[in-house]
Amino acid sequence: MRNIIILYCVFLTGNFMSQNPNWLLFDHTNAPFVNDSINWVEVDSNNVKWIGTQNGLYSFNNNAWTVYNTQNSNIPNNRIDKFKIAFDNTIWFLNHNNGFIKFKNNTFTLYNKSNLSSLPTDSLLGLAIDSNDVFFWTDKNGVIKFNSLTNSIYVMDTTNSCLKSVQKLVFHSNHTLYGECKNPGNSFSSPQNKADSILLANNFTIINANTPSINYCFMNLFNFCDYYRVLVDRYKNRYEIVSLYTGNQTSDYRLRTYDYNNILLSDVSYNQTFDNQIATNTHGRYFINNAAGTDFFSPTIFSTSFQGFYGVWNTIIPSTVIINFDIDSLNNVWISTPAGLVVYNDLGVITNIYSTSSINTIFYPTPTTNLVNIRSNEKVSTIELNNLTGQILLSETINSKEHELQLQNFANGIYFVKVVYANGMSLTKKVVKQ
Repeated sequence: MRNIIILYCVFLTGNFMSQNPNWLLFDHTNAPFVNDSINWVEVDSNNVKWIGTQNGLYSFNNNAWTVYNTQNSNIPNNRIDKFKIAFDNTIWFLNHNNGFIKFKNNTFTLYNKSNLSSLPTDSLLGLAIDSNDVFFWTDKNGVIKFNSLTNSIYVMDTTNSCLKSVQKLVFHSNHTLYGECKNPGNSFSSPQNKADSILLANNFTIINANTPSINYCFMNLFNFCDYYRVLVDRYKNRYEIVSLYTGNQTSDYRLRTYDYNNILLSDVSYNQTFDNQIATNTHGRYFINNAAGTDFFSPTIFSTSFQGFYGVWNTIIPSTVIINFDIDSLNNVWISTPAGLVVYNDLGVITNIYSTSSINTIFYPTPTTNLVNIRSNEKVSTIELNNLTGQILLSETINSKEHELQLQNFANGIYFVKVVYANGMSLTKKVVKQ
């Protein structure tokens, strides 16, 4: 396999850091993104950030960027949407109606009906991971279990129409699988399905307004409840959003949080009934909320230390659409949007990222026609010009704080300029010649 592109990126103090130390933004100006649309972000157990885009899979270890695309790896498709990271840091992707992909040891493996004949369909809607098993659900076959150790498929067949339209799936403790589907009798509610994936593979319990659950509606067993969301974060907390019917068609919306051992941590009133994601770190709880009842959504990130909402109106978040987020072990919150990757920290310190560097380097003009002027407050030792596949087209030793990079002998297009400083740090900047 050809070498994977590794691009180094150092943030500039003249950027967002000097304006608001709580926030940083990765986009095409300071990261190797071809465009700024970020489809998904997750953090693995080594604190490496994985970013899905329309132009490949990116990883960032707070120092170096690595890019996987069809030009430098065996990835079958550059479009990377939602994915999940297993306990051993294997990454699993759905492949746009063509099966699914496993990524491990820098190798992508495609599974579909052509090499996994027991797979009932290539049109998979989503996935959840439990230990070494991967579970999929489809719109017509119910829930499918895939054992990655034996490459075996087991279809959790059911005649219940709700399980034919499962839209979301999460795992919690004791191999308990939670799925979300539309209630066939009520288009406005989203009851949950529960199954034990190992011992009771076909025994699903439908939890909705007609089936009170001791596990989830125990606060008032004689009243019905609707089940709207079950979410699990990377710290194994489970969040359940339910509506208890209190009479006269009125409801008491509740948010219940359980730990990995199913111990109830909190049970509070909750007025954000359609959250897409909830997660906690050591000093705050966050959620993405879509404003219901309108055609235009205004997602926000909420922190208990802020007691308010974050959005484009009061932060550097570049879009009113927030897709998902994840939290690393340093309490940094990584947020994906269609206009860039945002990093946030409640404490005001973006920890262990080179954003605190005193280096300030500017590139101009950009776009350019023939040359790029490079000016820095730190002495530069070498400058490299790379193409999109990582090939070094030009390398110059300058030992100066100023340089003119000549591009007249290169075709119009996108390039990456890597600046290596005398102190050993480096910065990669995307430039466009037109």
